Parts: sequence; C-alpha cells; structure tokens
Amino acid sequence: SLLVGRQLGTLVLGTHAHGEVDEDTLCSVEAASRFKEPIHLLVGGVGSSAVPEKSREALEGRVSSVITTAQDCGLDHGLAEPYAALLTSLHRKRDYSYIIGADNAFTASILPRAAAMLDVEPVTGVINILDQSTFVRPVFAGNIKSTVKHHGCGVRMLSIRPSSFSGRSDCVTDSPRQMEHHHLTKEDMETSLCGSLKDVFTNPLSTHLSFAKEEMELGEGRMPELSHARIVLAGGRALQSKENFDRLRRCAEKLGAAVGATRAAVDAGWAPNEIQIGQTGKIVASDTYVAFGISGAIQHVAGIRDCGTIIAINSDPEAPIFKVADYGLVEDVFNVLDRLERYCDTL
Repeated sequence: SLLVGRQLGTLVLGTHAHGEVDEDTLCSVEAASRFKEPIHLLVGGVGSSAVPEKSREALEGRVSSVITTAQDCGLDHGLAEPYAALLTSLHRKRDYSYIIGADNAFTASILPRAAAMLDVEPVTGVINILDQSTFVRPVFAGNIKSTVKHHGCGVRMLSIRPSSFSGRSDCVTDSPRQMEHHHLTKEDMETSLCGSLKDVFTNPLSTHLSFAKEEMELGEGRMPELSHARIVLAGGRALQSKENFDRLRRCAEKLGAAVGATRAAVDAGWAPNEIQIGQTGKIVASDTYVAFGISGAIQHVAGIRDCGTIIAINSDPEAPIFKVADYGLVEDVFNVLDRLERYCDTL
C-alpha cells in the first residue's frame, strides 16, 4: 500500500484538466526523471481519478504511480492549506528524496508552506539540474545564472521552470511497465495519513480568506497555453485599450498563437492578469515572440529570454526592446496591427 512502508523516490505535484495532465506537469515529470528514482505523481481535485486512464499514454513508462484523491476533500480549488498538509503527510509516510512542482502560481502557493512544515529550504525557479543536489536558477531578473548546492539532509524541494524542461521527452525512467494507481479516500486522508489532517480538510486554516468562486474567460477560439505556445503575440502600453487587445487576440486565434501582455497593460485593465509576462508574471519560451508596442523594461525581458526569435514593433527607435530583439520594426503599432488583421482575414 502507498501508505505503508518507506521507499525513496520523487513526488511530483501535478495539475490536470478533466483527467488530462497539463504540459507543466509533464515538464515536472521530465525534471524528476533526472534523479533516476521512482516517480509518484500527485494530482487532486475533481476528476483526478480519471488521470491514470486519460493520461496513460503520456505517463506510462515515466511514472511509477499516480496518486489521486476523492472529491470534496478540500482539494478541488487548489488551496494551499490542504495541499501542503497532504504533501507533508505523504512525505512522512514515504520519506521521499525529492518533491517537485512547476514554477507556477499553483505550486508557488503550496511548496513554501509545505517546506516550512517540513523545516526544509525549497529551491525555486530551477532551470537545470547538474547532479543530485546541485541546481541552476536565474537571479537578478535572469541576468545571472546562479548555481546552488543543497547541503541539507532532508527532502529536497524544487520548483522548476517548465520552459527549461521538455514535457514530451522520450526519456523512460526505471519505473515499472505497469503504472500503479493509488486512490486516496476521505478515510485515508482523515485517518491513515495523519491524525491531525482531518482538521485541515474540515476546518479552514485561513481565518480571513475563503474560497468564493473561480472563473475562466474564454475567447471565441481556443488558444494554446501561454507558457508552452510556439508563437506569442504580446501587447504593451502602446495598445492603449482593451478593445485593441481584443483585436490582437482575434489575430492570435487565427494564427494559432497565444496572447501575452506587459504589467503596465495588465495594471491598466486592458488584459487579464493570467497573461502577464515577465519577472512577476509568466515565463515564455516560444519559437517566435512578437512584441507590439512594448518598450522592453528589464522586468518584462526577464520573461522572454528563452524565446527563439524575438520580433519588436515600436515607434520609438531608442526603445530597449530592440537591444534584445532579433528583428526590429520602427513603425506605428496600429499600422502593423491593421495589416495583420487584413492578412488574418484571408486565412
């Protein structure tokens, strides 16, 4: 049983949509495979029990076991308190060598809390794994790559940048041919894992915050996820309005691209927070990145350093974005947007 006995391995904190694991999770599994230990993938919330079947092709041969949870156990909305409690309880039962998650908002709320509960120091934003305890992470807005060594004797907790690890690697781990499925029931989480865990799922630990609702805004078409898109069209302050961002979004849908925004555009209310790119937003590693009216502040550039080809469009020839761009066009952004719309209308 998953809850009996100790065995070294790596626990990956994953996410899914209707039973299909996302690209961030596959990138985390790829990073975990570097340690050559059995990989256990934890996915919780509504529909998690479907993951072993719906995601079997992507996971089998790479993951030893998938751990899923019952519904209505406090894990349905990704809140930090129950997830951190579950992570720490699983570790205390299994004594994992590593706990890994993608460097995204979901993991960022959970991993530090779990690290504090286990009295270990997490290593965040890892872009390369050199050996069992040596990792590379960017600092100073990505201008410097820092090599850090973990000297602790406890579990090593990492968050990895998905853009630095391919989620579709052909690498096969030492995992058994038959991927196991461990489903945690309410009884498991309230009694078998940890006697005090029941209080976490029945009594919220946040006295000032509670879950209200979640909403997802969808465009007319389906765009790829920003962090893993091959083409990204991004807009800055020069777009001037939400209506112009909608124009950019419609072009992106026709081209099969994703839309990004600068912090200035998000703060102005022209674009949603989830598409912000930069040091305080998402990191992208697209093949092609097109910047519409983006000046090129260092905080934004930190989020696009891994892109293949950067194309900058700006009316100011002195804009800093041209220093990092592979191709630059000094032109009024609306003239270019008009031409792009006319082209997309022919598709």
